[in-house]
Amino acid sequence: MRGTGRDALVIGGRGDLPHVLAERLGKLGHRVRRLEADDAHTDLVADLLVLLDTTRGDPAEPVEPEDTLSRARATFDVVQRATSTMKGRAFGRIVQVRSVPPTGSGNSLALSAFAAAGALGMLQELARQLARFGITINIVTLSPAPPGDASHRPPRREATVTEVAALIEMLCHDEAGFMTAQCLPLISNVS
Repeated sequence: MRGTGRDALVIGGRGDLPHVLAERLGKLGHRVRRLEADDAHTDLVADLLVLLDTTRGDPAEPVEPEDTLSRARATFDVVQRATSTMKGRAFGRIVQVRSVPPTGSGNSLALSAFAAAGALGMLQELARQLARFGITINIVTLSPAPPGDASHRPPRREATVTEVAALIEMLCHDEAGFMTAQCLPLISNVS
Protein backbone atom coordinates (compact mmCIF):
# COMPACT_ATOMS: atom_id res chain seq x y z
CA MET A 1 0.00 0.00 0.00
CA ARG A 2 2.07 2.93 -1.23
CA GLY A 3 1.00 6.51 -0.69
CA THR A 4 2.53 9.94 -0.93
CA GLY A 5 5.47 10.50 1.45
CA ARG A 6 4.01 12.58 4.27
CA ASP A 7 5.00 13.96 7.67
CA ALA A 8 3.99 11.41 10.30
CA LEU A 9 3.98 11.88 14.04
CA VAL A 10 3.63 8.96 16.47
CA ILE A 11 2.98 10.11 20.04
CA GLY A 12 3.11 7.91 23.13
CA GLY A 13 2.87 4.17 23.39
CA ARG A 14 5.07 1.58 24.96
CA GLY A 15 6.32 -1.84 24.10
CA ASP A 16 6.89 -2.75 20.46
CA LEU A 17 3.95 -0.95 18.86
CA PRO A 18 5.50 2.54 18.45
CA HIS A 19 8.68 1.04 16.94
CA VAL A 20 6.86 -1.36 14.59
CA LEU A 21 4.45 1.36 13.47
CA ALA A 22 7.21 3.93 12.85
CA GLU A 23 9.15 1.34 10.85
CA ARG A 24 6.12 0.45 8.70
CA LEU A 25 5.27 4.09 8.00
CA GLY A 26 8.92 4.84 7.20
CA LYS A 27 9.06 2.01 4.67
CA LEU A 28 6.15 3.67 2.87
CA GLY A 29 8.24 6.81 2.43
CA HIS A 30 6.74 8.86 5.25
CA ARG A 31 8.97 11.09 7.36
CA VAL A 32 8.30 9.74 10.87
CA ARG A 33 8.90 11.44 14.20
CA ARG A 34 8.23 9.74 17.51
CA LEU A 35 7.41 11.66 20.67
CA GLU A 36 6.70 10.59 24.20
CA ALA A 37 3.29 11.68 25.46
CA ASP A 38 4.97 14.22 27.77
CA ASP A 39 6.66 15.86 24.75
CA ALA A 40 3.39 16.47 22.90
CA HIS A 41 3.65 20.19 23.67
CA THR A 42 6.28 20.54 20.93
CA ASP A 43 5.68 21.31 17.25
CA LEU A 44 2.79 19.20 15.94
CA VAL A 45 3.10 19.77 12.20
CA ALA A 46 2.12 16.47 10.61
CA ASP A 47 -0.16 14.98 7.97
CA LEU A 48 -0.44 11.70 9.85
CA LEU A 49 -0.93 11.76 13.62
CA VAL A 50 -1.08 8.57 15.66
CA LEU A 51 -1.85 8.91 19.37
CA LEU A 52 -0.92 5.76 21.27
CA ASP A 53 -2.75 5.80 24.59
CA THR A 54 -1.90 2.19 25.35
CA THR A 55 -1.23 2.20 29.05
CA ARG A 56 -3.44 -0.57 30.27
CA GLY A 57 -2.55 -0.09 33.92
CA ASP A 58 -2.50 -2.47 36.84
CA PRO A 59 -5.74 -4.36 37.61
CA ALA A 60 -4.99 -3.89 41.31
CA GLU A 61 -4.99 -0.11 40.75
CA PRO A 62 -7.71 0.68 38.21
CA VAL A 63 -7.68 3.86 36.16
CA GLU A 64 -9.80 6.47 37.92
CA PRO A 65 -12.35 8.61 36.06
CA GLU A 66 -10.21 11.71 36.63
CA ASP A 67 -7.32 10.02 34.80
CA THR A 68 -9.60 9.14 31.89
CA LEU A 69 -10.86 12.73 31.69
CA SER A 70 -7.32 14.08 31.88
CA ARG A 71 -6.25 11.80 29.00
CA ALA A 72 -9.29 12.94 27.00
CA ARG A 73 -8.39 16.60 27.53
CA ALA A 74 -4.80 15.96 26.46
CA THR A 75 -5.99 14.14 23.33
CA PHE A 76 -8.35 16.99 22.45
CA ASP A 77 -5.53 19.54 22.87
CA VAL A 78 -3.13 17.57 20.64
CA VAL A 79 -5.78 17.03 17.95
CA GLN A 80 -6.78 20.71 17.94
CA ARG A 81 -3.16 21.85 17.53
CA ALA A 82 -2.36 19.30 14.83
CA THR A 83 -5.44 20.01 12.73
CA SER A 84 -4.57 23.65 12.10
CA THR A 85 -1.75 22.56 9.77
CA MET A 86 -3.81 19.72 8.33
CA LYS A 87 -6.61 22.12 7.38
CA GLY A 88 -4.15 24.26 5.41
CA ARG A 89 -2.89 21.19 3.56
CA ALA A 90 -6.45 19.87 3.00
CA PHE A 91 -5.31 16.47 4.23
CA GLY A 92 -4.92 14.71 7.54
CA ARG A 93 -5.19 11.30 9.13
CA ILE A 94 -5.55 11.00 12.89
CA VAL A 95 -5.69 7.63 14.61
CA GLN A 96 -6.06 7.24 18.34
CA VAL A 97 -5.20 3.84 19.75
CA ARG A 98 -6.58 3.25 23.23
CA SER A 99 -6.17 0.26 25.45
CA VAL A 100 -9.14 -0.54 27.62
CA PRO A 101 -7.90 -0.12 31.19
CA PRO A 102 -8.84 -2.36 34.08
CA THR A 103 -12.03 -1.15 35.63
CA GLY A 104 -12.78 -0.48 39.24
CA SER A 105 -16.00 -1.32 40.97
CA GLY A 106 -19.17 0.52 41.86
CA ASN A 107 -19.10 4.26 41.21
CA SER A 108 -15.53 4.16 39.91
CA LEU A 109 -16.53 1.66 37.21
CA ALA A 110 -19.53 3.72 36.10
CA LEU A 111 -17.61 7.01 36.09
CA SER A 112 -14.67 5.50 34.17
CA ALA A 113 -17.03 4.07 31.55
CA PHE A 114 -18.82 7.41 31.29
CA ALA A 115 -15.55 9.32 30.87
CA ALA A 116 -14.30 6.87 28.21
CA ALA A 117 -17.58 7.12 26.30
CA GLY A 118 -17.38 10.91 26.45
CA ALA A 119 -13.84 10.86 25.03
CA LEU A 120 -14.97 8.59 22.21
CA GLY A 121 -17.95 10.80 21.45
CA MET A 122 -15.73 13.90 21.42
CA LEU A 123 -13.36 12.38 18.85
CA GLN A 124 -16.25 11.20 16.68
CA GLU A 125 -17.81 14.68 16.70
CA LEU A 126 -14.45 16.26 15.83
CA ALA A 127 -14.14 13.76 12.97
CA ARG A 128 -17.50 14.85 11.56
CA GLN A 129 -16.51 18.53 11.80
CA LEU A 130 -13.09 18.01 10.17
CA ALA A 131 -14.19 15.72 7.32
CA ARG A 132 -14.83 18.72 5.03
CA PHE A 133 -11.11 19.58 5.30
CA GLY A 134 -9.99 16.12 4.15
CA ILE A 135 -9.11 15.11 7.72
CA THR A 136 -10.16 11.78 9.19
CA ILE A 137 -10.16 10.68 12.81
CA ASN A 138 -10.55 7.02 13.72
CA ILE A 139 -10.15 5.17 16.99
CA VAL A 140 -8.75 1.69 17.57
CA THR A 141 -9.48 0.16 20.98
CA LEU A 142 -7.44 -2.72 22.30
CA SER A 143 -8.87 -4.97 24.97
CA PRO A 144 -7.81 -8.35 26.33
CA ALA A 145 -9.82 -11.44 25.60
CA PRO A 146 -12.73 -11.76 28.02
CA PRO A 147 -12.13 -14.15 30.91
CA GLY A 148 -14.06 -17.33 31.24
CA ASP A 149 -14.70 -20.46 29.27
CA ALA A 150 -13.16 -20.18 25.80
CA SER A 151 -16.09 -22.13 24.33
CA HIS A 152 -18.37 -19.15 25.05
CA ARG A 153 -16.07 -16.54 23.52
CA PRO A 154 -16.30 -15.36 19.93
CA PRO A 155 -14.06 -17.45 17.64
CA ARG A 156 -11.43 -14.72 17.33
CA ARG A 157 -7.80 -14.67 18.20
CA GLU A 158 -5.83 -11.79 19.61
CA ALA A 159 -4.31 -9.32 17.14
CA THR A 160 -0.51 -9.23 17.10
CA VAL A 161 1.61 -6.07 17.26
CA THR A 162 2.26 -6.33 13.51
CA GLU A 163 -1.46 -6.67 12.76
CA VAL A 164 -2.37 -3.68 14.95
CA ALA A 165 0.34 -1.62 13.21
CA ALA A 166 -0.97 -2.74 9.79
CA LEU A 167 -4.49 -1.57 10.67
CA ILE A 168 -3.17 1.82 11.80
CA GLU A 169 -1.08 2.03 8.61
CA MET A 170 -4.20 1.39 6.52
CA LEU A 171 -6.13 4.12 8.36
CA CYS A 172 -3.28 6.56 7.62
CA HIS A 173 -3.23 5.82 3.90
CA ASP A 174 -4.17 8.48 1.34
CA GLU A 175 -6.95 6.21 0.08
CA ALA A 176 -8.54 5.81 3.53
CA GLY A 177 -10.35 9.15 3.33
CA PHE A 178 -13.69 7.35 3.08
CA MET A 179 -13.41 6.16 6.68
CA THR A 180 -13.85 8.59 9.55
CA ALA A 181 -15.48 8.75 12.99
CA GLN A 182 -15.14 4.98 13.36
CA CYS A 183 -14.21 2.99 16.45
CA LEU A 184 -12.57 -0.34 15.67
CA PRO A 185 -12.44 -2.67 18.68
CA LEU A 186 -9.74 -5.34 18.66
CA ILE A 187 -9.03 -8.21 20.99
CA SER A 188 -5.33 -7.72 21.72
CA ASN A 189 -2.90 -7.64 24.62
CA VAL A 190 -0.70 -5.16 22.75
CA SER A 191 0.14 -2.35 25.11
